[in-house]
Amino acid sequence: MGAGATPLSKIFESSGSMTAAEALSVMTPAVAIGNAVSIVLAGVLVKVISGKLNGNGQLMQAGSIDPKELEISPEMQKKRESLSLTNMGIGLLVSGGFFAWGFICAGVWKALVPGITIHAYVWMIITVAICKIADIIPENIEIACFQWFQFIMKNLTNMLLVGIGICYLDINTVISSFSITYLLLCAATCIGAFAGAAIVGKLVGFYPFEAGVTAGLCMSNMGGTGDVAVLSAADRMELMPFAQISSRLGGAIILLIASLMLSMLARFLVTSNPEAVQTALNLARAAMG
Repeated sequence: MGAGATPLSKIFESSGSMTAAEALSVMTPAVAIGNAVSIVLAGVLVKVISGKLNGNGQLMQAGSIDPKELEISPEMQKKRESLSLTNMGIGLLVSGGFFAWGFICAGVWKALVPGITIHAYVWMIITVAICKIADIIPENIEIACFQWFQFIMKNLTNMLLVGIGICYLDINTVISSFSITYLLLCAATCIGAFAGAAIVGKLVGFYPFEAGVTAGLCMSNMGGTGDVAVLSAADRMELMPFAQISSRLGGAIILLIASLMLSMLARFLVTSNPEAVQTALNLARAAMG
């Protein structure tokens, strides 16, 4: 919700297709349905897929990488558990810095390419991923950010969900969105995510089942809590590091694609037939109540 549906609703609003509240009310059922379908698929497919398609917890077919080698060492775990106000302050400062940097990049991009909007969250997540891949951030800063993240996740997530429910959700729109067609669309999306990740994973040397679960179902679920549920259902908890990468970067990629598609589509429609665009928007708002 926090890093997926909410910023995506802002992207819809910036494109002029619907308000953020309308978009979020339509997307919220998809978040819940997608999470449930992903968990069920993980539990079913782990019993159906076997043989050379199932690595039994091993991600790489060649066996060169053991998932246990990527687990957090006891020394690092001890450092992460040594909480301090100093680390909290550092984590807040660095997180706020990346957040501000995302909006700076979005502003610069808007000035250079006004026809295509890319949300600030996309720039923020991509920047964090680049810094992590390039190993730019010192270890003590990473530990401080981890502690700040844990504090926010454990203490403010419920407040965030309540705030979204009160300020953004239209319960009538949420209820009206539940239909057989909507359920089948969400299920097809999750199945497609698994199948696509499994096929591509097979091509690059991964076991299809493990690739489909981590890069597919862990991207179509509800995020961190969804990753735990999906991997538990698939009995693949040792693949949590890969699931976390999928959740974070997968969300950023979806936001980037959505930004580009909505901006380009809106620009094309407005240029070709502005009257039709306005009529379509009026019909969409009327259909949503």
